Amino acid sequence: MVGIDRVCWLLIRRLLEREVDQVKRSKYLRSAIEATDGLYLPLIGVFYGGEPEKDKDSRARPPLLVGEDLRVARQLLLARIRDAAMKNDLSAHPELPFILYRWHDLGPESEPRGWVENLISKNEGLLRPSHIKTS
Repeated sequence: MVGIDRVCWLLIRRLLEREVDQVKRSKYLRSAIEATDGLYLPLIGVFYGGEPEKDKDSRARPPLLVGEDLRVARQLLLARIRDAAMKNDLSAHPELPFILYRWHDLGPESEPRGWVENLISKNEGLLRPSHIKTS
């Protein structure tokens, strides 16, 4: 089943692809990412719209973010991930695995790894040692 966020992304992509000018298309998406406080949907936009050569499903799709717009969007989203992690908003996010992978892609590997290790070490963390089964 496809979530509403993915459906929204598909609609956004289709609308952006109607703009033939790559620079305008990129500016539109960058402006939208800057205008929202959202995290998950903009991350989808950067990772499935910014680097089609890395997206196995991109099949001749034009890039939606290019050059400076892609760089700025990636920096902005890395800052949002870090902020959500500091505010303890990240652990409850329903798309946590996706966000952690993107954090790994955007910043140093040590950041998401350290955050997860810290979370696990707390009582309210993802896993507690009592939940780990050994054979």
